[in-house]
Amino acid sequence: MSKRLIVYLLLSFLLIAGTATSATAQGGGNSAQSLPPTLPRFGVYVRDHTNLTGSILLKDAGAKWLEMRLLWSVVESQQGTYDWTAPDDYLSKAVNEGYNIILTVQSNPDWAADTPCGPINEENLTDFSNFLEAAVQRYAGPPYNIRMWAFYNEPDNADAVNYAWLGGCWGKGHPNSAQGAGGAAYARLMQIAFETVKRNQPDALVLMGGLAYDNFITEGGTFDPSFLDEFLYAELPGAQSTQAQANKGCDYFDMINFHYFPAWSYRWDTGNPYTSSIIGKANWLLQEVFQCTGRMLPILTTEVGQPSGGAIRSSDTDPYGEEIMARRVVQLFARSMAANLYPVIWFEAVDAPDSDLKYGLLREDLTPKPAYYAYRTFTTELGAATYLHTLDEESSNDAVEGYVMSLLGHRKYALWSRSETATTHTFTFTAPNPKLRVVQKDGTETIVPDGGAGDLDGQANGSITLSVGPSPIIVEDLTLDQRLFTPAILKH
Repeated sequence: MSKRLIVYLLLSFLLIAGTATSATAQGGGNSAQSLPPTLPRFGVYVRDHTNLTGSILLKDAGAKWLEMRLLWSVVESQQGTYDWTAPDDYLSKAVNEGYNIILTVQSNPDWAADTPCGPINEENLTDFSNFLEAAVQRYAGPPYNIRMWAFYNEPDNADAVNYAWLGGCWGKGHPNSAQGAGGAAYARLMQIAFETVKRNQPDALVLMGGLAYDNFITEGGTFDPSFLDEFLYAELPGAQSTQAQANKGCDYFDMINFHYFPAWSYRWDTGNPYTSSIIGKANWLLQEVFQCTGRMLPILTTEVGQPSGGAIRSSDTDPYGEEIMARRVVQLFARSMAANLYPVIWFEAVDAPDSDLKYGLLREDLTPKPAYYAYRTFTTELGAATYLHTLDEESSNDAVEGYVMSLLGHRKYALWSRSETATTHTFTFTAPNPKLRVVQKDGTETIVPDGGAGDLDGQANGSITLSVGPSPIIVEDLTLDQRLFTPAILKH
């Protein structure tokens, strides 16, 4: 039996059992229950912190979260002197627009490290802790109310010369790796960060920096394949808090944070769409952390995206274009709900002017792409829905990939063909005079009654057959689902 199959069999059990299992960290971390389930799930990364370009349009599309950066080098360019002017300004703008914020701390001052993105000089770790303490005391309370703190974006990056701009470079094994880099060095950083944050904001959630965890050095990429294990199992000095038993890297974060881009979907392909893609990557990371901690931690993604132009890797066969990008918004968001990711941050709001890879939901001139409307449609239709299960639990139609949700007593489905060829899917009903509401990814909607226009079987026979193509649709059963109103459920 392969390692991957063992992982998925075990994880399937764990995901069932984990809903009732406490995720309280030995090192003083919070449990999964401390995540407020009523907050909206989806957000966006805005590159331009100064002006928050695109943030208003994305708020109109349903984005509720921003992943933002706090640059140590800007705040403390001179050792011992803090200037909070810049972050005060852009964080105030973000909260005034109504966003929740995930704040990623990064960028070492030149006096504190040899590189802006990697290990801090041993003698300056206290400076980092002092800076972080001041930041938490400043931004944990009103009006900012920041509760999620992450550290050094994509810390598994091992090229500190060409990719320092990623934000993190704690990986090793590359000719350009930073001096002293490695998962163990990052674990020490996370121990200091965790203790500092919790001492000043006990209910805060401490996140590892968003892991790339693919495009490895062994494949010609820039990311360290050994980073995660070295980080998780690094032996650390005794905790400075009362939780003295915490002594491994995996004891010093509350949430798993990772990035996902379809260009590397092949790495997570199990042959089953419901355990592949972003779901497969999330499950793998959950299992890796569980093996270290014995706890099922909550998991989020601070970067998920698909460009409308360019190519991420030379062997990438995924077709690019604005239509494909719009499809991926719905597909990746539906899959993220199945993987119980919260929050989910789309990368990014606006196309970067200096890159051939156009990830923005908005073009440089701020005109919306089709993906913008797909984002708005998904958040409108399913952003507040409760995920129930995958389509295969109620249908044997292998030609369609689908995810079943519930909202206000109605079942809702995100569906698409698993190939570029359109197929059909049939819904059966027990209630009389059934109707379906079908919403295209651009928000266009139609009502399909049993036997009426759009019902491909053409008969009022208690079933409705729809055409399902590679472009996702959202389908709402307009009959109230009485299964959602049983006394047992209402009691809760």
